Amino acid sequence: RDPIEAKSESKMFFNSPAYQNHTDYVTWLTNDTLTNFLQENENVFIDFFATWCGHSQRLYPTWFDFAKAVQREGLPVAIGALACDREPNNVCERLGVQGFPNLKWFINGTESLPKYNWGRKYMALLSYTKEKLQNQTKMAS
Repeated sequence: RDPIEAKSESKMFFNSPAYQNHTDYVTWLTNDTLTNFLQENENVFIDFFATWCGHSQRLYPTWFDFAKAVQREGLPVAIGALACDREPNNVCERLGVQGFPNLKWFINGTESLPKYNWGRKYMALLSYTKEKLQNQTKMAS
């Protein structure tokens, strides 16, 4: 991939309305902020993405709508996003992110298995989140 083209697409995304209008619902993470975010929130769902990736770009509006619904419904989960292609000494590699977008659920800072594979549609994301929270509540009882 041409690095100049990728940089241009990345810049376009971060200047786009999709990014600017949804920062209240999604916490934008970096290598420096990820650890604290995971420590401060019991349940975390993160979109590890690349700004140049077409699949990631198509997920943005859905991810933001999903995050807005999580907040509206008062679900106890923090929603984050980390642009793997913008981070030096990439934490994404350490976490085993190999393709984009890569959605991961964490409980108390530890990745929850099995890996997410429910799909990239709004209802799949919301149903998965509700099921994870329900299962967690059952296990705590």
